[in-house]
Amino acid sequence: MAHDPCIVGIYPLNPGGHRALNRSSVCPTSAAAQEKTNACVPITEPLPPFSTRLMRRIAVIWLTLDGLLTLMARCDGFSLHGDWHSLLGWVCSLAVHFQFQAAMAALVLAGWFVLEGRHWLAGMAAALVLVNLVPVWPLLTPYTKLPPSLSTLSATQPPLRIMSINIWEYNPRPEAVFKAISANNPDVVVLIEAEDNWKPRLKASPVLARYRYRLQHPDYQMAVYSRYPLSEPRLIKSITHFRRYRPDEAGQAVVSHYSGIRLLIAAVTVTVDGTPLSLVALHPPSPISPGRYDTALNYFNHVAGLKDSLYPNQVVVGDFNTSSQSWFFKRFVAFMNLRDTQRMAGGGWQPSWPTMCPLLYITLDHALMSPAVTLIQRQTGPFTGSDHLPVTVDVALTPKPVPESPAP
Repeated sequence: MAHDPCIVGIYPLNPGGHRALNRSSVCPTSAAAQEKTNACVPITEPLPPFSTRLMRRIAVIWLTLDGLLTLMARCDGFSLHGDWHSLLGWVCSLAVHFQFQAAMAALVLAGWFVLEGRHWLAGMAAALVLVNLVPVWPLLTPYTKLPPSLSTLSATQPPLRIMSINIWEYNPRPEAVFKAISANNPDVVVLIEAEDNWKPRLKASPVLARYRYRLQHPDYQMAVYSRYPLSEPRLIKSITHFRRYRPDEAGQAVVSHYSGIRLLIAAVTVTVDGTPLSLVALHPPSPISPGRYDTALNYFNHVAGLKDSLYPNQVVVGDFNTSSQSWFFKRFVAFMNLRDTQRMAGGGWQPSWPTMCPLLYITLDHALMSPAVTLIQRQTGPFTGSDHLPVTVDVALTPKPVPESPAP
């Protein structure tokens, strides 16, 4: 029996270039049968334009990639060290930084699918919005009021302003850095990536000449300028080596060479009207490879070893090269018993990198403080020509207890 071209599932094109759709499973072809059953009323539906079909495919692919990014971000911290586990941990640690961007992308997709009438895809996109937005929601809440504990501070204990700037080795606008320092007028300035090309500029700057006390590493990779006395300086520098592999003639991986990256930790005591403050400046390596990811983990473990040698008043600042959502960042903050100023009293969304592409903004520069320190204000900016924005915090210290005089 020959197949009737009017069977459902076979859509011949009519002269107008449209598909002929039928209301019955099998369409009678004779005029008599058509009049008898009245079941074959062809309905024409134009094909959607190519651009529309292409956009639909792109939207589905976009949703799939957004889902993979979300899955990797949720897996951050579950991987182990070594071999492919290190590779997995590195990929997940990169994905977790961009959860806000993933949420915004999923929100756009949800709106698109609603307009297209694809409600189940819209529901999937809405779920991705929720999953990605929950971890970063505390960072999006703006300041509401100052912490209540400020009212109990002693009037004789002045607020302290600390400014941390990654000035960038290749900064094309060095004068903008000194202008920002002058405008913010901080009591303590921490400069990151103050490499050799910055040496003459730092020495000749009239703005930095106002700071009487200084802590500078010989190669100027990191520098601290203060209006208050500095003591107990600790500059911990090391060069971490990791192996590079290449295949030999037999296809086996062999070590081709070792490469190294400089690591520096600067810790110093700032004495504010008799009250000591432990200030720690950090700049771990950026985790742009699995090897550097492991190095960054070891870097934070090394910093954690300073915990017992710090005073109760503690502030840790710098370019951490990791966001507030990162697993090992949270682990470091919890172990050190510090507080992230991004999450304190509704710190607000204050990303700091990259300045050249605001759509990818994330929080790489941080200011952490111990419970003994009270946050008054936190802000980022202004733009200094660097790929990072400065981070400035106003804090109040817990005064050093005065020993009681012995009874007569």
